[in-house]
Amino acid sequence: MTDQLQLFQQRAARQQAHELDERAVLLTLKQYANLPEPQRWAKGKDLIDALGWPDHENSRRKLRKIAEQNPTRIVSGDDGYCLLENATLKEVAHCCRRLASQGIKNFRRAMKTRHAYHQFLKSGRECGSGLSAATGKAA
Repeated sequence: MTDQLQLFQQRAARQQAHELDERAVLLTLKQYANLPEPQRWAKGKDLIDALGWPDHENSRRKLRKIAEQNPTRIVSGDDGYCLLENATLKEVAHCCRRLASQGIKNFRRAMKTRHAYHQFLKSGRECGSGLSAATGKAA
């Protein structure tokens, strides 16, 4: 029972930390827009520096995840990140086209991978991951 309680507490702590990071990103983007020389867009590296996060891939991944989870507040693009309320119609349209294009590419890739997997199953050959083509379970 203690293990389950500890797991629950750890999960709650991670969720709370994520929510704090999310608020910090939104506030930092608002601050960028309110500078004497307003900057509507902030590069990922600049945001990471402003937030005091370490400059490594985990921080970039965290920032992308926060933007992904806030599509009604954060726009992302070649110029970095911007609050939706500060983005132009053209910038939002570009962001939407880019995201839709990525989605289509990912969907096509998934379909090709699924097709290839089914071809392995039909042929009776062994998959490279150690799965048995006959059962789909570890060989």
